[in-house]
Amino acid sequence: MNAVSTPRFLSLLLLFTAIVFGSHYGAYALIDALVWPNVVFLQYGFFVVVTFGIHTVLMIANKQSSKLFVNAFLGLMSAKMFFSLIIILLYLVVIKDRPMAFSLNFLILYLLYTGFEVVILYRIMRQDN
Repeated sequence: MNAVSTPRFLSLLLLFTAIVFGSHYGAYALIDALVWPNVVFLQYGFFVVVTFGIHTVLMIANKQSSKLFVNAFLGLMSAKMFFSLIIILLYLVVIKDRPMAFSLNFLILYLLYTGFEVVILYRIMRQDN
């Protein structure tokens, strides 16, 4: 079950974050973007914390039963998507500063971190079987 232990997962998550952040920053430099959005750091923080929390809960559920794992996975992924949409809507309504840039950054990070979670979970489940 411990194909990816919690400390190892955290290391992989932080490495993944550094790579994505470096690429993100490089893309901004390439297109000569004059302003780096201030909220980008909050977006990265949000996804690191949420991804680590989801992984931790899923590993606990996996130890108990596979049915609980599936239910937890579906519920947590749905909740992550729901809260992500709420964050985007709140930003668009309250802050209104460059809404397209915020939304695009947020959705790209959402897809990248969700893909990272799925790949790691697939590796764990494949080793369990």
